[in-house]
Amino acid sequence: MYEKILKKLVKNKFYVYFCNSNRKTNTMKKTNIFKSLAVAAALLFTAQSANAQLEQSVFLNAGMPLGQFHQKLNTTPMPTVFGKENIAKETTIGFGLGYRAGFVFDIGYGEVTPFLSADLLWNQTSSKYRDQSATLGYKIPNYFNIPILIGVNYRYGITDIITAFGEFGVGYDAFFITPEGKKGTLDPYAKYKTGGALAWQVGVGSYFGNHFSVGIHYYGLGKHTINYKKQANLPDLGSTNELRSLGSLNLRIGFHF
Repeated sequence: MYEKILKKLVKNKFYVYFCNSNRKTNTMKKTNIFKSLAVAAALLFTAQSANAQLEQSVFLNAGMPLGQFHQKLNTTPMPTVFGKENIAKETTIGFGLGYRAGFVFDIGYGEVTPFLSADLLWNQTSSKYRDQSATLGYKIPNYFNIPILIGVNYRYGITDIITAFGEFGVGYDAFFITPEGKKGTLDPYAKYKTGGALAWQVGVGSYFGNHFSVGIHYYGLGKHTINYKKQANLPDLGSTNELRSLGSLNLRIGFHF
């Protein structure tokens, strides 16, 4: 009898421990990216030496949406609002701003720059949906991505003026969607909650002199979860998250100081 009670207690204790461990594991996954970025940033800026020069840069971005950002809707008739199942699809060319800081190291056969960067990228839905929403007096959803990346830039002088470069970065992308529809009426309305994702960026281009550059950069913005934070007069699709795999091919103009 005592053996049965003891086995039951051990089994229950193990189950509770297992559940708690799963919750802790999920929390750790969400914070690991932030910890990695913080550690990498600390290493980057403590790596400054007598041969390194601080370079700060600001960027203008114009981006072509890729991945599901570019996916066409197959709904007929054209929806008055997107809803969870169609949001963040069929977007237009976007724009953005960026900032980067890094230390430039002369390695004898070119220069290497470890960097920390952050961008604010903006997209909106295509014009045919914007026009329809404006006619109905509905809010139009806008999309914002904030990729924060640690990476390295390599550049090599071709002439006295032209310096070719290539770079790669990896980090975290935060994704935000503004509300759509009309609040406080019988019309449809949706407010969204989104999840962040692992992101990366690769680019090539050229510096022209020391203070100006032009490049083509691909941003892999990751796979984001999307769900309703609040909604009214829309089909109840349950609590299942929608997933969006997002990307952007950007023309990036840089100013360096």
